[in-house]
Amino acid sequence: MKKRNIHFHNNLTKIMILLSSFCLVSCGSRFLDKQEVGEHHYIEYIDQEINKTSFDKYLSTHQQEYPFYEQLKVNAPDVLNNVKVIDSSTHFDDNGDFLMFRFSSLGNGGFDSETFLCFQGDYYHLGGAFGGFGVTEFIRVQGNQGHYLYFISSSGSGIHYTSIGVFDLLKKETYTLDLSLKINEDYTFIYNDENHSIDLYKANIVHYVDEENYDLHIVTKLDLVKDHIERLDKVQNASNFEKNSDGIYYGTNHSLIQKDYKEPTCQEDGYVIIGCTECDDLDQKTILPKVDHQYGDDDLCIWCHTPKAK
Repeated sequence: MKKRNIHFHNNLTKIMILLSSFCLVSCGSRFLDKQEVGEHHYIEYIDQEINKTSFDKYLSTHQQEYPFYEQLKVNAPDVLNNVKVIDSSTHFDDNGDFLMFRFSSLGNGGFDSETFLCFQGDYYHLGGAFGGFGVTEFIRVQGNQGHYLYFISSSGSGIHYTSIGVFDLLKKETYTLDLSLKINEDYTFIYNDENHSIDLYKANIVHYVDEENYDLHIVTKLDLVKDHIERLDKVQNASNFEKNSDGIYYGTNHSLIQKDYKEPTCQEDGYVIIGCTECDDLDQKTILPKVDHQYGDDDLCIWCHTPKAK
């Protein structure tokens, strides 16, 4: 049963349209003959499980992107239980090959509020959430021009910025749209079901969480920023810094690493600091709680020297 906790203002309702039947192509993806199908989603959750074994394997084998994961598992062994599947498709024929999910906003170290996509057995990180709203909405379109997932995400601490990402589901590559968005402003999509265009508007976003600390958003449309953004250039591997219209340089693709780490002991909390290699705006310190005594060969705790109970 779906959990409908979102409320939309100013007619920002979910737009769905199905205009034709699918036909198979050799790569296994599906296209429409001279027609297009599109769906506009905000963040809603459904009762569905992810494959924790395969997701764990992905995170464990991508240490450069997630250097904190192995230590996080030690301190929070149930961390992969802290995800909810996002309602991401009702009319696309995916055969279960498309799944978006999100971590809760607390207790997940560097994964708090982060969104992932599992597509045809592979995993992809979408956007960023440090100090922002994370992914707030997305549009999936499919037709003769290709098969894309457009998404809005925001992050940043002190400097809050929004990016418009595009995941090409045929090439399995992530791009950034060539837009100069202003700092500390939020945005929303409008999908036109007549000409299948995507327009970008300024927005007011109110963030709140459900009873289990999963993110939800109230999105109110404001002024038009750019129409037909689907026609904009898709930039791959954008530089770490781009200049916005005000002449200020700001991060577009932050590269996260583990900057500092202190091991927790039976006497003191530890911590891990995750941040961007290029700036300090996204630094986040996560406290690692005290752990139980750890005994050496002499049956004494290696930290406080308390003898092991007989």
